Amino acid sequence: RWTNIGRIDHDVLAVDQISGFGAARDVFAPGDEYTYLFVEPGEYRYYCSLHGSKSGAGMAGTVTVTDG
Repeated sequence: RWTNIGRIDHDVLAVDQISGFGAARDVFAPGDEYTYLFVEPGEYRYYCSLHGSKSGAGMAGTVTVTDG
């Protein structure tokens, strides 16, 4: 789950669209939440297109999903 606890809008976009990671495509305002259920193990990279980049600079991160 992603929660915008800041004072400005953000979004959450998958770096690799092939991964099937659907992430929030709309900008979400302060106080909003976005939830996505990952069903396959793997590493899913994401970024905020307003404050980061696909290269990992700025607001970016990785969700690691394991078996079990």
